[in-house]
Amino acid sequence: MSTKSDGNLTPLTPIVADELLIQKVEDCKSKVAIAYTDMMAKKGVLDSLPAKQNTARRSAQTAYTAARRKHTQAEAALTEAEKELSLYQLNAQELDQRLQGVSAEQEEKQLDGEAAAEKKQLDDEAVMETKRIEDEAAAEKKRLEEKAAAEKKRLEEEAAEKKRLADEAAAAVEKKRLDDEAVVAAEKKRLEEEEEAEKKRRDEKRPNTQSKPARQKTKSTTKSSAKAGDATASKKETKLPGKRTLTDVAAEKSDASDGPNDKRKRKKKRPDAKQAHTNLKQTHTELLSTLETQNNLLENAVYQLNNTQMSSEKFDGLTETKKKTEAAIAETREALQKVEAELKDPSWEGRDSSESDDDFSDLDASQKIDVETKWRKSFSPNAVNWLRTFPNGPEAWRTEMEKNAEAHIVKYLAVKPGEYQIPADIRRLLRKIPELARQCATSSRALALHILTTGKTQCRFHEEKRSTLAAKEVDGPTKIVGVAYAKVDGKRIEKQEGIMHCGCSETEALWEFMWFKTWTVKSAHQKITREETMGTDTLLSRHRAFFAQAYTVGTLLDINDYYLPGLAPGTPEYDSALRWKQVGRIIGVLNRMGGTAQGELVLARKEIDPLGREMLVPVFDSA
Repeated sequence: MSTKSDGNLTPLTPIVADELLIQKVEDCKSKVAIAYTDMMAKKGVLDSLPAKQNTARRSAQTAYTAARRKHTQAEAALTEAEKELSLYQLNAQELDQRLQGVSAEQEEKQLDGEAAAEKKQLDDEAVMETKRIEDEAAAEKKRLEEKAAAEKKRLEEEAAEKKRLADEAAAAVEKKRLDDEAVVAAEKKRLEEEEEAEKKRRDEKRPNTQSKPARQKTKSTTKSSAKAGDATASKKETKLPGKRTLTDVAAEKSDASDGPNDKRKRKKKRPDAKQAHTNLKQTHTELLSTLETQNNLLENAVYQLNNTQMSSEKFDGLTETKKKTEAAIAETREALQKVEAELKDPSWEGRDSSESDDDFSDLDASQKIDVETKWRKSFSPNAVNWLRTFPNGPEAWRTEMEKNAEAHIVKYLAVKPGEYQIPADIRRLLRKIPELARQCATSSRALALHILTTGKTQCRFHEEKRSTLAAKEVDGPTKIVGVAYAKVDGKRIEKQEGIMHCGCSETEALWEFMWFKTWTVKSAHQKITREETMGTDTLLSRHRAFFAQAYTVGTLLDINDYYLPGLAPGTPEYDSALRWKQVGRIIGVLNRMGGTAQGELVLARKEIDPLGREMLVPVFDSA
């Protein structure tokens, strides 16, 4: 220990040095106490601040950290001073020997040991890091290989599926082409034979200006020719009948001009007529089966296009399959219409007259065929007179269509939603004809949405008026048109929850569909008693939004209340169940409004209605 004076170092005596070191230790202790007090004060401030005051807590935390660091430094200084005092109090000679000898050697060994340990630690860390990187690289390589294998397998499956669909479509088209060729060949052969027979018959009837004996001879020749013709027809193979030709009309006129005996002879049933009629019915059944298969194939393709993520190649393949299937369906329907028209032809020999519809009993044969052909064509996909045709059509046709639609509805409701698809042509009829299967709008929400699906979900307004300017408007900051969002053109794009692909509210579209299927209107004129449905009319989206909101507020019912499976709309059972729901809602609203109405307390008790369901019955007591 030494002190500086006038530029020279003056050694201190042991006593003075010892006192100075003791004083230094005391000063350090004082500083440690002050720093500790300051640190505890800062900690108290930090603990008193709420957790939500992030800024204040950060400032207090910073001050506390600084005080704690200062306290730590003061303790380190105290320790150093105490150490220095202890070292100084040792014998100078012993201290010098320790510092120059053993202490230096031990310190060197310690430093060497620390250096070796640190090197070993660094080497171990390097080895572990290298191993980790290698493991990650191997795992990533394996993952990529598995992904590549899965992608390859998926592409192979898609290619196989695309090939299968293409083969099925090609086979269906080829089969249809061969069947059409067979039908055309049979039709051509039949027409040629009928033309030849008609020509012979006209040649035999031509000499009408002869004398009475000559006419008798001609009639005798005609009778023998007719018998020979019958014998020849019995030997021929069964032919597929086709349309009535001009020769058929000419033959009917010729029949009218003949005598009763000749007409009776010609009306005699040919041996092959019954078999030909049976074959025609079998062809009709086969065409119906083919049409159902094609419809199922089309529905499957449309469903996959709308609800499945796929590659662009598979999407293009399904699109092509859809186009080919639609063309095949059109051809099958055309052939089916021809066969059905032929089956309805009253000119079949041996056919029971009771098979014709009573609605057309006052028409001749050609008029019946014209009317019934128009009736069948009215159900084609491109027809526009849906409304006028169904209510005024023959009873047999209306009953057939009603039973067919109801069968599909029952099958849809018997399984989980999505497991069964009602054919597209039946769904179109249900959307176009209000009187057809009215319960489809009140059986279930899923069924109603399924019927409103045409590849994508859309309301009646956007289906009927999609090309108009009003159908392209969307709600904006200056006007509410009733269309929440712009329509989704891409069928593969997912629509928003509660919004249809056309952009309209799903609930509002279901309201209109329910009105369309269940409501009728009467005239205010006392002498006009007829009722009418909405027919082909549609509501503007804006008007529909007003009606739906007003109806919900006014009746306290929502669209889901109208879905009552097993009950047909308009029946007493359906109306009773709906009114009990409404009564329960009204009671609930009155109770929430305070429970009083005109001085009476509104209460309710639970009972069981005639259908076995729980209901609320109001009880009025004096308040």
